[in-house]
Amino acid sequence: MYWGRYKVVLVTRNWRCNRFGDLNGIESAEMLFLDPSLEIIKSGTEFKTPYGSVGREIVAASSHLENIYVCGPTRTGESQNDMFRFDRKSINLIHLPHWIDGGNKRGFLKNLHSIGLPVTKQLSTALDRVDIAWIRTGNHPVSIIAQGIATMKNTPTAYSIGADIAETTEYRTNQSTSITSYLKQFTAHGLKKGARIAASQSDCVLVHKGPLEDEYSDLDNSHGMFISTVSESDIVETPTISQEDPFKILYVGRLSREKGIDVLIDAVSKINTDLKIELSIIGDGPERSSLHQRSKDQSIEDIVTFHGYVPFDSELLRKYRSYDLFILPSRSEGQGRVLLEAMAAGVPIIASDVGGIPAVIRHNETGLLVPPDDSEALKIAILSLLDDPSLRFRFATNALSWIEEHTIESEVKHVIDLIESDILCTNNY
Repeated sequence: MYWGRYKVVLVTRNWRCNRFGDLNGIESAEMLFLDPSLEIIKSGTEFKTPYGSVGREIVAASSHLENIYVCGPTRTGESQNDMFRFDRKSINLIHLPHWIDGGNKRGFLKNLHSIGLPVTKQLSTALDRVDIAWIRTGNHPVSIIAQGIATMKNTPTAYSIGADIAETTEYRTNQSTSITSYLKQFTAHGLKKGARIAASQSDCVLVHKGPLEDEYSDLDNSHGMFISTVSESDIVETPTISQEDPFKILYVGRLSREKGIDVLIDAVSKINTDLKIELSIIGDGPERSSLHQRSKDQSIEDIVTFHGYVPFDSELLRKYRSYDLFILPSRSEGQGRVLLEAMAAGVPIIASDVGGIPAVIRHNETGLLVPPDDSEALKIAILSLLDDPSLRFRFATNALSWIEEHTIESEVKHVIDLIESDILCTNNY
């Protein structure tokens, strides 16, 4: 039985080698870029997305390929001016039926009875059109389905997993004992197992560096990677360290429990009021109202500003530069793209020592790491940087050197090279 299975693997992979033997490298390949969390808005002949960071990755990838087909839940309508527009001829759209909540996993599962078959048919058609598929958001049910179809069709794939969905869901729901919370946790564990099976069927597995890299290390074709959102042109030449009041602290990201913004608010509330501090929170999410109330309860509502959701673009990256400190106080984190954005802006960083964050932030070198869920430790870290401009400058300067080697262009090129190595048989077969 063992040898029988081994023969099947060899036959499948040799077939793929023969299929791509006449390709002149990956630059002559056509790739499907499937991301079921990437909502796409089609208006006339134009198509845009509110997720500009992913849009940048697609554009970067397109420079290495003959054609790239973007596939995500698509709706027709008027797009907003601040959305990311795909304007390269080599970038094409293959739409999936749109489900409630855009690319939300629950939205898909709730509507599975009505859109499951149409989505499956469209995925099958899409996989027939391309040479290779890069399947993103590996914990999404649509990604798991897509890998199953690709395996049946012998379409080579790269499969990306960026977070531990079971852990994240646990943090989001562990304050509740409702049946709904338990169902969410059960579903998350099921999706995690499904993603693991899907990854084992893929030709190239891409995971964030850190715990996920260790978790998938038993797969020979698994690779740790960074996801970058910043281009070379976004990186400042040198940090600008202000010594003027107020000392401005920034958080950017989703407002949900696993992000630990409540811990940040508590830490700021413990700092002596004689020190002039301002905290800006950019983002939206289910915890917004409770966090706003928390700032009132801690009597710091006058120094905490909730800016709401701000679309990702070059303007957002420039906003970082007006702050003295960036903090990511997560309880759970895959990597933290916002860390790279803060690095590019020359802003010193404090972050939690969890998940993939330590792969990005080296403690006492490119920033400070603190234990999660520890407002006292976070307060001490804030004060240490507030009182030491030279330390802030050193951290920010070291971080700039790191981010210069991890731009979106270099990281996407790294992924494309891995895909070429694992799928087009340049090294493995």
